[in-house]
Amino acid sequence: MSGFKDMLERDLAVFLNTGEFADLRMVEGREIAVVPDSEGLKEMADKLGIVDATLLIYAAMEDLPPRKPPGALLNVDGVDYTIEQWDENKGMAAIALSMPTSG
Repeated sequence: MSGFKDMLERDLAVFLNTGEFADLRMVEGREIAVVPDSEGLKEMADKLGIVDATLLIYAAMEDLPPRKPPGALLNVDGVDYTIEQWDENKGMAAIALSMPTSG
C-alpha cells in the first residue's frame, strides 16, 4: 500500500474512534462508528440548498450498506430517514438525512 493510502487509513481510524469523535449508532441494523456533524450540516445546506436535512453523518463506506440514491430511506437508530445526499470520498461517506414526513 502506498504511503498516502496508509496515511488516509490512519486518519480515518482517528476520526472514527469512538473515544475521540465518533458515536456508535445502529445503521440499517448494524452498530457502526458514526460522526454526526451539525456545523457541517449547516454549511452543506447553505452551499447546496438542502433545506430539509436534519442530520449529517460521516461513516466508513465499508461499514455502510451499498450507496443509496436521494429519496431512499436509511434506518439510523430505528428511525427511517430520507436520504437528501450521499457523497463518498477516500473511504468515507457523508450522508445528509431528513426526518420522514408524517401523513
